[in-house]
Amino acid sequence: MLFTQFSIAKFRVRPLILACSACCLISACGGDGTTGLPGGSSNGGSGGSGGGSGGSSGIGISAGSYSMAQRSLPTYYKNAKAINYSAYRAGGPNQGELPSVANITQDLQLLQSAGYTLLRLFGADQVSTRVLSTAQANFPNLKFQIGIYLVGASTDCVNAVNTAQMQTGIQQANTYSNVATVSVGNETSFANNLPASCLATYVNLVKTNVAQPVTADDDYTFYAGLTASGEKPDLILPLIDFASIHTYPMSNYGGWNWQQTAIAAGQGRAVAMMNAAIANARANYASAANYSFTNSANVKTTTGAAMPIVIGETGWKAVQTNQGSQIETVAAKPINQKYYFDLLNTWQNAGTGPQTIFYFESFDEAWKGNDDGWGLWDQNRTPRYILCGTAVAGAPACATPDPYAGAGYFQ
Repeated sequence: MLFTQFSIAKFRVRPLILACSACCLISACGGDGTTGLPGGSSNGGSGGSGGGSGGSSGIGISAGSYSMAQRSLPTYYKNAKAINYSAYRAGGPNQGELPSVANITQDLQLLQSAGYTLLRLFGADQVSTRVLSTAQANFPNLKFQIGIYLVGASTDCVNAVNTAQMQTGIQQANTYSNVATVSVGNETSFANNLPASCLATYVNLVKTNVAQPVTADDDYTFYAGLTASGEKPDLILPLIDFASIHTYPMSNYGGWNWQQTAIAAGQGRAVAMMNAAIANARANYASAANYSFTNSANVKTTTGAAMPIVIGETGWKAVQTNQGSQIETVAAKPINQKYYFDLLNTWQNAGTGPQTIFYFESFDEAWKGNDDGWGLWDQNRTPRYILCGTAVAGAPACATPDPYAGAGYFQ
């Protein structure tokens, strides 16, 4: 989903990138507002200072000394419960919100109580630095996939926001031992705001300066070579260690048979719709996994054969927030949200799809307007039906004997 400054928003019909003011750019540069590369690394290796043999990139970051050889995902990616987490509660990044340590602590306690130990963050800024430092001090079992937020850039790929984000992301990766992986960019191809050649330059710079596995989060259409702009992932795939794809059947409901009118109206039609939704997600994953490209050894291969694939984002709204969405009118319900979530887990547990699924998302964020309503908890941290039967305090009971009774469907 697309960023609106250093957080996210999905606008699948009309992509939107919101501009950031100069003051926002300054406040997003990292913990102390500086943009220098870190002086050392707590993760081992010799590339923490960003020096090394590569020379200057012209972007303000020197190529480091870490190898570009493919790195293995941590083993806990195969069994950890994973989720997207954004700490904003009020005005969001466009109003300069900096969530308090107390609020972040409450959020991490809630996520831990639900069994989530692998969290995906989005921008390399003061907010994510505060999350990482709070977690490292108080939640030693939590690990993070950090994100580096990218905007458009000129043909020389030089951009002040992107440089500051990369510098801060490198610093975070080399400072906090709870950083498991690093993602460079978020749906830059889907937004059509950054050439793949610039993304490749950025991935190379980041990877040579951190020890962790590196990816680039984007919509499945990019990884499947299906973007409307014609951008292909061929420049990116030889550089990254794993692919992180996004798929949203609910947002892209025009691409699959969500109405299921061949089934009589009733619970059976709801079941058919939800099964068709997960089938769409699986097909999107397969299209990315089967994409053919030439690797760094000049050998033709597919993404699925060359590297692990995770789903970086997918979810289902519990409440309608976009009045223009026909599917939300009937199917943005807590029961449907749980249904999709459980189907995802069944797919992942079968071992036939992604190694990890980062569910979108932890908590509602009202500042997103019509892109809100995806949270496992609402904005007030009240647990939704999707958490029924868990150890989460205040979670509702699951309906018996059918926990999906009453799911919404087209009528």
